[in-house]
Amino acid sequence: MKKTIITLMALAGVVMGDTEGDWKATFATSDKSYSQTAAKYTATFDIEAPLTLKFTDLAITAGTDSTNGTYSGTGDNELNPTSIRPNVNICKDSTPSNTYTLSFCVENKSQMSLAIANITLDAFGYNSTGIAHTAGTPKANFSLAYTLNENPFTITANEINVYSDATVNFDLENNAITLGAGEEVTFFLTVSRNDGNGSFVGLKSATFKVVPEPTTTTLSLLAMAGLAARRRRK
Repeated sequence: MKKTIITLMALAGVVMGDTEGDWKATFATSDKSYSQTAAKYTATFDIEAPLTLKFTDLAITAGTDSTNGTYSGTGDNELNPTSIRPNVNICKDSTPSNTYTLSFCVENKSQMSLAIANITLDAFGYNSTGIAHTAGTPKANFSLAYTLNENPFTITANEINVYSDATVNFDLENNAITLGAGEEVTFFLTVSRNDGNGSFVGLKSATFKVVPEPTTTTLSLLAMAGLAARRRRK
């Protein structure tokens, strides 16, 4: 009986452990021209990841001076030429302000319910020649919008330094997104700047903190383990 309990609890642990963890999607683009679109963007997870990510749209709100980024160079001084690099110099003394919104869909491809508790972005800033800014020069505002149970949510991460590399953290734990098997959610990431110091802001990757939710199978296994323990005590 003890062996049965251990086996059932181990099975439950395996079901949950296969999906729990931090899953990183690396971003790339096949287009290094001035006219990048979301259709050219890709995101690659580790093969064991329980998620998939697909970019769906790139919307640019541009005032002036928004199309002078460098994308075709391959020199050592060009920053991350194969990463996502929307061609907009955010808030470069423009009216309206220059911003971009990148939308992407995340799907649960596992056979159990998952909760996304946190999303961390790896971003970088650079100037119009594709070279990293000096420390402390450019900053950017990031906001992440999504809908959960028909309720809209927006999480902001204001004034992030984006010289060379930057980490942008979105804590969803108070409104964690639970996806059943095969379900998906669409995120809208907006990048902007509040003052006139312009910068180009690219994106290298996103890491999703996943916490498995008990499925019917897992709950059944745990219930059977509990029942077996109860019978053993009798």
